[in-house]
Amino acid sequence: MPREVRKALQVWFDSFENDEFADDVSTVSLDAWAVSHEAVAQNIDALAGRLEQLLAELHAIHLEDLEDVKVAEEALERIRRGEERTYSDEEVRAYLGLDG
Repeated sequence: MPREVRKALQVWFDSFENDEFADDVSTVSLDAWAVSHEAVAQNIDALAGRLEQLLAELHAIHLEDLEDVKVAEEALERIRRGEERTYSDEEVRAYLGLDG
């Protein structure tokens, strides 16, 4: 799982820590909160707001990933058209003076 996604989910998980209506049911390998139907109904606005915030953050992360893919695809096309070149490991190491 990407670090940014893991961080967003951890922030969302931690947001339940001080809620009286949520019970921590985490195990060694899984973080989880339990919320009763009644508690959801009573706290629907807060829960919906948290979920909306999480989804917005995950959407932003996804858009950044899509932009990275677009940039990489554009570079690949320039390489294929001969407008941009690639460099071997040996060329990069020699340029940087790492060959001893």
